[in-house]
Amino acid sequence: MGNIFTESQEQRDIELAEFCKVPVGTVKNYPIGTQASVQLFKNEDIALQSYDFIYKNYKYVERVNWLRTCSALTITRRSKYILELVTKIGKLEQQHVLDYGCGVGSHGIFCAELGATVDFLDVDGPLFDYAKWRIAKRNLKVGKYLYPESKLTAAHYDAILCLDVLEHVADPAGTLSNIACALKTNGYLLLEVSTIVKPTSGHFSQSIERWKKHGAVVLRNKFFRISKNLFYKK
Repeated sequence: MGNIFTESQEQRDIELAEFCKVPVGTVKNYPIGTQASVQLFKNEDIALQSYDFIYKNYKYVERVNWLRTCSALTITRRSKYILELVTKIGKLEQQHVLDYGCGVGSHGIFCAELGATVDFLDVDGPLFDYAKWRIAKRNLKVGKYLYPESKLTAAHYDAILCLDVLEHVADPAGTLSNIACALKTNGYLLLEVSTIVKPTSGHFSQSIERWKKHGAVVLRNKFFRISKNLFYKK
């Protein structure tokens, strides 16, 4: 039986065309992974460095191109991390998972397809809209849809996915501490933080520097490392 990780690019393009109500040929004309495909704002706006401005306005996003790139790269670049987590946990039935900064939802969808109860958290906007649509299309029963202002206080998650998220937030170490609070003792954290500065796509130098300065301290204090990207909570 197939799952979202085994779908072809052709299948992803057909799905995106249906969501965006455009011909499949139009979707295929957009390149994957170019700078323009993930541009949230322009260089002349760099002085703003306002997360609220960027993630509430999406002023320069070309929606189809952005969604095509995100849908492809969440599979080709990160599915191996999710598979490592699944191998470590074993069966996902009765596991409660949080996909933190879920984007188009690919990782959480995969976990839901394997039987986990998954909550999805992201900022309101095109990526989250597409994630919700993809979940509904697959008739998946999921937990909750959450937003950054949601309070994560109770430690009730068995696993939390946080892949390429913390370089986009104003306080990456603080965000990770909040994530740790929501994770059960011995719960698993799947984490990747990019340290490549790409300001127009939201990889701010100030966020990356804050992560380099404080992130390792939080990881060391709150988690044991299993592998490069996989941790469990002390």
